[in-house]
Amino acid sequence: MIENYLELMHFTLEDMKDYLEEISGSEEVEDCFLERQVKAFVEKHKKEYLAYALTALMNAQGASEMEYHFVMINYFFHGEEVVEKMKAALKPLILATQKPIAIYRLLRHIMDLDCASLIDALYQAGYLTLQQAAYLCLVEKNIDLAYTYLMACDTMPKEALLDYFHSYSTTGYYALKKHFKKSAKLSLSLGTY
Repeated sequence: MIENYLELMHFTLEDMKDYLEEISGSEEVEDCFLERQVKAFVEKHKKEYLAYALTALMNAQGASEMEYHFVMINYFFHGEEVVEKMKAALKPLILATQKPIAIYRLLRHIMDLDCASLIDALYQAGYLTLQQAAYLCLVEKNIDLAYTYLMACDTMPKEALLDYFHSYSTTGYYALKKHFKKSAKLSLSLGTY
């Protein structure tokens, strides 16, 4: 999932052309050989392609496909009034899903918040656990904030998450291990009295 999420954010000229062909069924954009030509083509046919894009978004099956359409819509039509209204209308529906990581992945593209603020808002509102918040911070390469969330956990985080954290910060990893080892000893000693 991490690779797909990060790859989605970086697309090529061919990806743009494929997207426009996919939503419109037309190959007119094939005559464009530069990114600025593609943008000019979309600008020239904005109403038509905006309608195609919004239809494709509404017909998306699953969070990954929806995220793909959000990325492309933001690239081609960011700031368009109808796009902003669509985002506002979809936000409550996205929040109603029961998949915290998917919620973040979608809201990341429709809310004007930096990653750390969005993760914290979702954690504070109860949509993410501490471990999920830490994971997303690692995905976004915010190692210090991931460390803060992991230290706030009541119990030792999952080993896979710690290993992922270790790939970014060896010192932080050993500090976490020490912290949770000490916490476990303290809770055992308190439990014996």
